[in-house]
Amino acid sequence: MSMQRPLRFALVALVAVLVSALPVFAPPASAQVQEIQPDENLVKPELIADVDAVKAGEPFRVGVHFTIQDEWHIYWTNPGDAGIPTEINYDVPETAMVGATRYPAPIYFGAGSDLAGYGYEHETLLQNPVMTTDAASGDIAIEATVSWLVCREKCIPGGKRLSLTIPVGAATKPSAHATLFDKYAAQVPVPAEEFSGVQFTGLLDRSGVAPNTEFDAVFVAKAQGDAKIAPLNDKHRHFFTPQIPENYEILEAGQAAANKTGDSEIAATLKARTYPGEAADEKIGGVFQFNLTQNGETKPVSVEYYISLPRVAEGAEVEMIVLPAVTASQPPASGAAGGGYLTTPATTSLGLMLLFALVGGLILNIMPCVLPVISIKILSLVKQTEMSAGEIRRHGLVYSAGVLASFLALATLVVVLKSGGEAVGWGFQFQSPIFVSILAAIVFTFGLSLLGVYEITAPTVKTAHEDGESYSASFNNGVFATVLATPCTAPFLGASLGFAFTQPAAVTYLIFTTVGLGLALPFLILAFVPGWTRFLPKPGNWMVTFKVLMGFLLMATVVWLMDIIGKQTGIAGVTRMLGYLGLLGFASWVYGHWGNIMRGTRTRWIATIAAAWIALAGGFALVPTTLAAPSTMAAGEDVPEGEIAWEPFSEARVAELAGGGQTVFVDFTAAWCLTCKVNEKAVINTDPVKAVLDELNVATLKGDWTNKDPAITDFLRRHGRAGVPMYVVIPAGRPDDARVLPEVITKDIVINALRNAHGGAMASAEAM
Repeated sequence: MSMQRPLRFALVALVAVLVSALPVFAPPASAQVQEIQPDENLVKPELIADVDAVKAGEPFRVGVHFTIQDEWHIYWTNPGDAGIPTEINYDVPETAMVGATRYPAPIYFGAGSDLAGYGYEHETLLQNPVMTTDAASGDIAIEATVSWLVCREKCIPGGKRLSLTIPVGAATKPSAHATLFDKYAAQVPVPAEEFSGVQFTGLLDRSGVAPNTEFDAVFVAKAQGDAKIAPLNDKHRHFFTPQIPENYEILEAGQAAANKTGDSEIAATLKARTYPGEAADEKIGGVFQFNLTQNGETKPVSVEYYISLPRVAEGAEVEMIVLPAVTASQPPASGAAGGGYLTTPATTSLGLMLLFALVGGLILNIMPCVLPVISIKILSLVKQTEMSAGEIRRHGLVYSAGVLASFLALATLVVVLKSGGEAVGWGFQFQSPIFVSILAAIVFTFGLSLLGVYEITAPTVKTAHEDGESYSASFNNGVFATVLATPCTAPFLGASLGFAFTQPAAVTYLIFTTVGLGLALPFLILAFVPGWTRFLPKPGNWMVTFKVLMGFLLMATVVWLMDIIGKQTGIAGVTRMLGYLGLLGFASWVYGHWGNIMRGTRTRWIATIAAAWIALAGGFALVPTTLAAPSTMAAGEDVPEGEIAWEPFSEARVAELAGGGQTVFVDFTAAWCLTCKVNEKAVINTDPVKAVLDELNVATLKGDWTNKDPAITDFLRRHGRAGVPMYVVIPAGRPDDARVLPEVITKDIVINALRNAHGGAMASAEAM
């Protein structure tokens, strides 16, 4: 189990003890009971047996029957996100042996809450088998130390020392409690191999799991023959995990309801992570709970099912297994290997994903993020009209090399961060205010050079706007295009990147390289078909004007980046960054005025060093690094008339709204995503879309990914996306039926999706 969970449990207990001012519990030597809870009516434990007398050498059962006050609960072996397991420790004479505690399947607390748990309310019986030896005689004195945590709005730890005496006689005599033991024994999960009528299958998404690795597993229960199965009520999750082994932790347990027929199968997913270091093979799985209808009889059953978790050495090659999708409204694909299901896209063919990556990278060339760089690249192409065909080809190859090198560097960063347990997505670097600030500084100084404040004359660092077009300029253009492309997600690109971020390092590199090839492809083709240059205007004075216009376009890009910095660091961060840009402007002027070729060597060196010192020292002093507190609109807060009432996204809120009968529209966006802004301006915040939102009473949630948000990152990944924008429509009454729209949307796409979701929900409601 994760070390954080026991620590949290311990803190809960410690605080409760201090608040309640309870005495220190020290079990007495006698069989008398000592209380450590202030209110004996909250939990009443009683030590009972299923016999009044036992014959030597025969077994019987002993247990603690808990009576729990209404609205309070105690916890199971795995308490969930908060709580402490209920435990019993027995002391028996040498003539008896006590087996492991048998816990009935628990109920589920906290649906829709950030803290959910498993346990018992009203009453339960935790029982243990006892075996007597042939030497048993007289009385068997049994003592039990019981501890629990009872919770409602607050939690109170409790404990008792209980005792019971069982006489040894000529024959075993059942007690009045025997039927109670049988009742709760039927609720204890049985091993899957001992259960008939239902086939259980499970599958990992890989052939082996290395240390410190996230992985997915799926578990399916499928009725056989004439049997039928269905989930129980909301207080009984149909799949849950018991006490977690030491060497991995469960990150998320997903529930997928029965499929459309409602009587054939149920499925669940687990996202887990192994801890660093070597470990032996283990089992992973949990407990299924469902109603089984068989031979005309319906009864609730609980079954334990586990699969092997093969551990491999770090860096070992493993086979990745693609798992089809499963949702509450869609039957799982038949014939899936091992019966596996996962909440990721079913279409995950590597060949298809590579095609999507190539097309997506190609489309990136016309996305808003890349336009400033593409405009500058067009200027450099005009200069190439006077070059030979060989030179044009070499510049095209060098530009492509800059793009591909940048994508490979980005893929390396993704692989390194993933290996360290970080959840990353496309454009994740823009979630760092330091990265955005540095990028803003680079774009600003580049813009100043286009506006004529300074000229870079060193041959090794000549840029694309200079008269002598250099290979380094072409390479830098490729790098610059990649950097500005990463906050954009183009059509087809979202699916391929969503696939790439879940795959081994080799596949991640392959997908990223293909995206880079798509981005570079138009200019690569132009480089090898030089005849097109005759259609370009000849170089002339018009290029000076065009260059200045490109400088102002880059300044507009700086304004966009400053808006991102403002949303990340607040007004204080913007003020600091404006001060730094002022220093950069001064440093650029110093370099342009005294560092040009008209000055002497000594003056140029002094100007260069002074400008560099101003830029570096100012950066260390002024670049903002601290994120500001997020500002989001709460539900029910007043919204300006005619505007959309956005609520902050959370999966719990989606489940609450959709479960309460509202269709839900979620806009996953970020301040640094220009595609998002274009979609919001041209589609979402338009009168036709807003009218449909009002007409259908659609709940609107916004997932702001400007700053790092693991919950949003995980939601994107589970729905096959690695970045924003992502638009999701959830029909009323079906919170698990998330319908993902394209990255580039139109009014008709959004309106039709909303009406289809609303119409389907209404039809389902009328059919009930």
